[in-house]
Amino acid sequence: MQKFLIVLGFFLMLSISANAQSPAEAKPSFDCGKASTKVEKIICNDESGGLKKLDRLYSKLYFSILKSIPKNTKEGQETRKQMQKFAKNFMDYRDNMRCFLLAKNDDKKEVEEVFNKGRENGIMYENHNSVHFGFKPHHYKSCIARVYKMGILLLSTNTIIDTSSLINKDTFYTCEDNMILDIFSIKGLAKFRFYNKLFPQGYEETLTKISQALQVLSSNSRYTQVCAFEDEGFICTNGGCEFDLDEMQTRVVQPLDKFIHNIDLRKLNAN
Repeated sequence: MQKFLIVLGFFLMLSISANAQSPAEAKPSFDCGKASTKVEKIICNDESGGLKKLDRLYSKLYFSILKSIPKNTKEGQETRKQMQKFAKNFMDYRDNMRCFLLAKNDDKKEVEEVFNKGRENGIMYENHNSVHFGFKPHHYKSCIARVYKMGILLLSTNTIIDTSSLINKDTFYTCEDNMILDIFSIKGLAKFRFYNKLFPQGYEETLTKISQALQVLSSNSRYTQVCAFEDEGFICTNGGCEFDLDEMQTRVVQPLDKFIHNIDLRKLNAN
C-alpha cells in the first residue's frame, strides 16, 4: 500500500509539473536571445513568467491544430490559409498591443490629454468622465496577456464553430471592417472536430458564450468612434465603460482563465 501511494504521488507530481512551471523555468515559444521587437522583449523580461507561458501555450495550440489539418485536400489547404490569416491578425494585435478594456485610467492629466486629442480629431466626448481608458508603460504586460488570452479563446472557439457565425451585425455599432469575430474567423476549421483531441471537455458552450460576450463588449466600447485611437490603446471611452469592465471580468476573463488553466499541455504535439 505504501509503495502504491509513493507511485501515485510521483505521477501526481508529474501531472502537476506538466502544466505548472516556476517563473525561472517558464520559456516562450521563441529564443529570447534573438528577441528584437518591443513586445518580445517585454515577454522575455517578464519575471513572473506569465507572459512566457501564455506565448508558449498559444504557440503550441496554434501549431498543434495547423499540423493536424491535412495538406493534401482542397478543404485542408483552404483551412490552412485561414489559419495563417488568423496568425497574421493575431501578431498584428499582439505587436501593436491592441487590447480590450485594459484598465481604468486614474491619471487625470492623461485623461485630459485624451479628451483634448479626441476633440482635435473630431471625436466629441460628453465630458471627462467618458474618457476612462488610456495606455502607459505600466499597462503593457496586462495588455499583452489579454491579447494572448483573446487569441487562445478565439482559436479554441473556431474548433467548435466558425466565430463569424456568432455575430448579429444588426445589433452592433462598429468601425468599418473591424469586428473581432470576423477578423479572427477560421472558416472550415470546425469541420475537422479537433476540439476533443486538444481541449478540456465540457467547455464548448462556455467558449461560444465567452466569444459572443467579447464581441458585444468590444463593440460597445467603440461607441464614440474610438477606432481612430485603437492602435494607441485608447479603447473604451463611452459612459458605460464601468459596466463594460465589470461585464468583461465576469463574462469573459474569469471563465476564460478557468478554461486556460484546465488545458492539458501533454495533449499538444507541437514545440
